[in-house]
Amino acid sequence: MQTAQAVLVTRVQATPPSDQSLTLLPESLTIDATRPTTETRLVLVRASSTITNLQAIILDLPRPDNHRVLGHQQITLHQGLPPTLTAGSLITIPITLDLTSIESGEYTGKIHFIYANGETFLPLTIRVKDGAAWPLIVLTLAVVIGLTVTQYRSGAFRLDEVGARLDRLHHEIRERSMREGLELLKENRALAAQVAMAQQQLDNHKPDEAEQAIQAAYRLLADYNQDSWTRYVNEKEKLNLRLPPGRTEQNDYLASVTEIPDSARQEPAQRMTLERATQAIRDYIAVEASIAEAQEIAQTQPEAQTLVKAMQHEQASLKQIDPLRQPDEARRTVEAIAATKQKLAQQTPRQQSNAQANKAAQARLQGPVAATETATYTAYLTNLLQSEVTAPTPDSKSSQASRWRMFWAKANEDLATWLEGLRWKLLGPHMRLVTFKVIVTATVLILLSLTGFVQLYTNNPTFGSNAVVDYLALVVWGLGAEAARSAIGVVGSWNTPVRQR
Repeated sequence: MQTAQAVLVTRVQATPPSDQSLTLLPESLTIDATRPTTETRLVLVRASSTITNLQAIILDLPRPDNHRVLGHQQITLHQGLPPTLTAGSLITIPITLDLTSIESGEYTGKIHFIYANGETFLPLTIRVKDGAAWPLIVLTLAVVIGLTVTQYRSGAFRLDEVGARLDRLHHEIRERSMREGLELLKENRALAAQVAMAQQQLDNHKPDEAEQAIQAAYRLLADYNQDSWTRYVNEKEKLNLRLPPGRTEQNDYLASVTEIPDSARQEPAQRMTLERATQAIRDYIAVEASIAEAQEIAQTQPEAQTLVKAMQHEQASLKQIDPLRQPDEARRTVEAIAATKQKLAQQTPRQQSNAQANKAAQARLQGPVAATETATYTAYLTNLLQSEVTAPTPDSKSSQASRWRMFWAKANEDLATWLEGLRWKLLGPHMRLVTFKVIVTATVLILLSLTGFVQLYTNNPTFGSNAVVDYLALVVWGLGAEAARSAIGVVGSWNTPVRQR
């Protein structure tokens, strides 16, 4: 990054005809400089008549706000003035200005040339601004902050927004639990499952899926706001539809949850009992459905009978538990049945796969093996087991050469696959799209930043005289550069999908 060089401008005005005895060229001196620097200018002094007792008096040069001055000691005449000038004589006087330790701004004043019968002034205007390094750094940082904000809004902002909604949901659940004297996440397992799902999706950086889980949790929470007795009656009707008519077996579990008196509807203190009874009925219906599904699997897979019997044994234990008085024990039994059902679901596909593999192996073993010689049979088993077992053959060198050819063929195939993947990463459409976005974004931001630098810094000869306003303008421009880049839509979202190979 190139820094701006010091800008030095000297304006020389034409000398009008004058009847003064002493004239100066230039008649006024204007210097634009970038601090810190030291500048020297030559002033031509011409006498139209004899001048005596010539001397120069330098005063301080104040800023318009009078807060800073360019001291007279920082302006030096490097050549002493002769006390007498004859008519028509010319001299040049070097004037040096030390601008290394002054503040930015515009300083104005005069140098007084006094002689015996008159006086001549040399007006001075000195405009000084800050060096280019800090303005460039501030502008660059502002652009980087703008890019960071854009990336945050397109990615992490959505995660934080959904995370805030999840926090509000937790807060509402805690308030409800404290107000009603129960723990909703323990009493309503469906609600607890949706809350856990939302947190898991947030951890996996999937805000849309987390938002869906939060909405489902709010629906469950709204359903919970309905009358407890109404929901209890609805679940009880579902249970009656599943139970066979005339069922007379001993079942303490169902007896406990289905024999709640109608008077509980009018008693606010019975709210927790109704909620636990409703959840217990849901759990029992789920257990019945799981066992029925397991029995269907066992009809086609006898090896699953052991797990089915285990589930039935757990169900028998569940029937002897009162879920309203022993909620923790009932919950553990229901979870044990669900775990056994999960184990059965995982075992079934594995057993089917093993059975298919055994049938395939038997089909391969029937036929070609019986009619082969020892060497051919060994080679067949080698291919079947994918091992390097070989029968002893008279030509071991030929066999070794064959293995080397197979090794090099496999190596060449792996190398070709790797090179193809590398070619796609470097030259594929995804990389071309990313390269295009980087180039276009960098070009637009550089052009916008340079425009702001020229407008706010280069064209301002006193940049830094009001540091807060000047540097804040650079910050605003830098932030606005990224906003403008996003607004004109030269590139799309940075969340470019990576092709799965």
